[in-house]
Amino acid sequence: MALDIDFRKIDLLDEDVNLSAAVTAITYGVVTGDWVTAGKFYAASVAVGATAKALAPDPKIKGGDQGYLVTQRGSTLPHQIIYGKTRVAGGIVFQGTTDNNKYLHTVLAFAGHEIEDFESIYLNDEVLTLSGNDVTAPAKYVGKVKIVKKLGTTTQTAVTSSDLGGVTPPSQWTTDCKLLATAYLYVMLEYDADAFPNGVPEITSVIKGKKVYDPRTSTTAWSDNPALCMRDYLTSGKEGTNTTIYNYGLSEDIESVDDDLVTIAANVCDYLNYPILSGGTRFSTNGAFTTNTTPYDALQNLSTAMDGLLWYAQGKWRMKPAYYTSPVLDLNEDDLRSGIQISTRHSRRDNFNVVKGTFRGPESDYQPSDFPQVPILNSATYDALLAADGGQESVIDLSLPFTDNTTEARRIARITLERNRQQLTVQAAFGMKAFQVQVGDIIRLTNTRFGWTNKEFEVVAWNFGLAGEYDIQVNMTLREISESVFDEVSDGAVYESDNTTLPSPFDVPDIGLTSSQEYRIINEHLTNVLVIDVTADSPERIDYVEVEYKLSTDSNYSTLTTGDLGRFEIIDIKVPDIDPNTGLATSTITYDIRARAINAFGIKGEFETISPVVEPDFSKPNNVSNLTKELSGGTLFFNWTASDSLDLSFYRLRYNPSTTASYDSTSQILINKIARPATSITYPSISGTFFLETWDKSGNRADSPVSVVVQPSELPTLDEIESTEDTYTGAVSNILKILYSQTNVDSGDMVIGRVYRIRSLGTTDWNAVADTTGVTYSVNDHIYVKAQSIGSGYGWQVGLILDNSSSSGSTGTYSVEADGYNDVEYLDVGSARTVRVSYEVEFDRSDSNVVAPNYDEIYWDDIPQVWSTWPNNWDTWTDENAAFDDFFVQVQVDASDTTTFSDNWVTATGEVTGRYFRFRLILSNGNPDITPQVFRFKGTVEY
Repeated sequence: MALDIDFRKIDLLDEDVNLSAAVTAITYGVVTGDWVTAGKFYAASVAVGATAKALAPDPKIKGGDQGYLVTQRGSTLPHQIIYGKTRVAGGIVFQGTTDNNKYLHTVLAFAGHEIEDFESIYLNDEVLTLSGNDVTAPAKYVGKVKIVKKLGTTTQTAVTSSDLGGVTPPSQWTTDCKLLATAYLYVMLEYDADAFPNGVPEITSVIKGKKVYDPRTSTTAWSDNPALCMRDYLTSGKEGTNTTIYNYGLSEDIESVDDDLVTIAANVCDYLNYPILSGGTRFSTNGAFTTNTTPYDALQNLSTAMDGLLWYAQGKWRMKPAYYTSPVLDLNEDDLRSGIQISTRHSRRDNFNVVKGTFRGPESDYQPSDFPQVPILNSATYDALLAADGGQESVIDLSLPFTDNTTEARRIARITLERNRQQLTVQAAFGMKAFQVQVGDIIRLTNTRFGWTNKEFEVVAWNFGLAGEYDIQVNMTLREISESVFDEVSDGAVYESDNTTLPSPFDVPDIGLTSSQEYRIINEHLTNVLVIDVTADSPERIDYVEVEYKLSTDSNYSTLTTGDLGRFEIIDIKVPDIDPNTGLATSTITYDIRARAINAFGIKGEFETISPVVEPDFSKPNNVSNLTKELSGGTLFFNWTASDSLDLSFYRLRYNPSTTASYDSTSQILINKIARPATSITYPSISGTFFLETWDKSGNRADSPVSVVVQPSELPTLDEIESTEDTYTGAVSNILKILYSQTNVDSGDMVIGRVYRIRSLGTTDWNAVADTTGVTYSVNDHIYVKAQSIGSGYGWQVGLILDNSSSSGSTGTYSVEADGYNDVEYLDVGSARTVRVSYEVEFDRSDSNVVAPNYDEIYWDDIPQVWSTWPNNWDTWTDENAAFDDFFVQVQVDASDTTTFSDNWVTATGEVTGRYFRFRLILSNGNPDITPQVFRFKGTVEY
């Protein structure tokens, strides 16, 4: 569909109408010119003001006095004229779709003249933020709306695809569609049900309107000065200097406007303190009308903004705003040429003691609204006026279509009321002396009979002509006036709009969003629950809410549900695992939760988003109780009372060959998982300390696992023992590992049985240096000695460490040779049989970050993990190499009937079957730069 209108072809005024005659018929208030007859007087006068409009019958004007308040359609729409700044709708002059109805193109003409700016643009009462032609807020319109502004110049070009982000306008819209001298918006909407749930939105704009000529500066620019705007209307449509080309005004010649009075009026409107020219604005014009408004009504509406007078006299249009001027002339009985007609009070129709009315501006969101009445109800002034009028309240309804704030509206209302209360009106003919005055001037009149001495009157009508025997007379209508009428005395009223403030149907209340986490056991399964609470300060305005969620690492949201405000649950969320070594979460998992409200009209609000970090359940399970053991033959039977923790997952059996060992996580794992609800387990008989760990479904281990000790004396006696101890006290993998992170060891501090590397090579008697009688041997050109007694000299301590411990989780496997360093890697028991295997191992924790010169300290920042995980109490913690549970040593055995092994490695405890047996050590770490350091190992086979 396309609707094309050429606004330039509309004839806005009938040029045959005598506009001056039409306007000069206007009178001020109740003053009439009944005594003026045609042909007897040379000229007539006119006065226009707020009171005249208020007392006149409401005009039947199509389109009204305030322009277009809602979008219009039609092929013969009149122009809209905008003075000052106001919010109006426009007329649709073109509409069409493209891209299979994806885009709706609408051209709305707002004014039949050039404007200063489209200051704010609204879609359904929501103000838009624009960057160029793109809408950047509200978010729901981003990418959905493009708006091109055309300010109505006579040289403007048509909107093209380059203005629309590459979208081609409908074919009916061509480069010839310039709409010269028409201010319009080209609006392109992309279809979106969420953005436009109720169809095509209503489009309005706060517009800074017409540029007007200012005789004070001889420039043309935007202004909301009432005098300048009225001058513009008088001269618009007249070709010539300082006029516009727009044909909607009176088309008066520039010479027909008294620019001296325009200058005074403009300064009075701009400044509260005139002629000092200081203070705030006294009056402003901000409004619109259409060109089917008659010139009479247009001038009357414009004049209300300054409660002013407009008249035509001596060949010029003249004006005066509502302000006090000093008297310009003194008159008395000698100047009278007729009797005096006096009206002491207005008729009941024309009298009032309360002024109410409406204005339209930003304070009321540009909706016609009542300003506080003048005077305030039950105030001293109100009571006094009612008493003067016999207790009868008489209200005038003062419509101020070009006033946009309560301050000016109440100022005009106060002047109107107080001017009306100056009820004494005088009509009389005066001599030639009265030629010095004009409408709007204040004169002083002295009359002894009436007791007036220099009483001030305002000239509201002025005419002259011949009377009788060619006596030139000036006939004037005078209204008493006082300087106090125009003062700024306030009665203390504060504007409060009495309109019902109904919420906009497009306004959706904000919501509050909080989260919490719960852990539940459902069907013996640990279930993590993220609880979402959705709240709102105005729940009565919300029909339902929509909740969505996702992992923060995901791209797309999933809909949780829609429903009433309240509690929502995300069941079985993903949470981090717990590191069994540190007890900390192994990672960070964050969820993005968002929710928005939807009102009863289906309008969706903005999403509120939170990003909670979820945690595993760190609460630890309870240990088992009553752990006992029984030996029967070659088997150990363990029994216990089960843990009472609801989230119990499994048990783990650990072992240390020592019968006096304390629990630590480096103990050998015999059985990794004993599933619930088991309360017993069997294992081959060996001596040592057994620890039973309790683990829950979150990965937490109970503190201080329970233990039970099996003494060697409790085991069955076996006849033969084979051991790597016979020939070897150390651990190697073909080459001996040098412990580079230990201090030099003085021979007096050497430990008997350990292997040390002597610092210097040469012919030194190593037995003498170490004072030993044991073995001295060489590996990779280094000389080693095994200390068997304490002597003099010193060497370097040697042990087995990881080849590479730079990263967490490093692992190394190292074989053990049964006869020291002669490459015999197995024990032989003579024939295949079932044997009992056990071992002894001595190791410690080593940190590669230890520093010179003593190699017994590390830097503070190299200590692993967070403070809360460090062993012992903070106040007593001194050991940087304390047991952080971050290094592990496992011992395994492989049995074979031949010397060819099949890598059937098992934990080196309990009973195994074979003839040949070999051992290996598996070293690993839980923190970077940490390694176990093995000093001594002994593997034992008994049968």
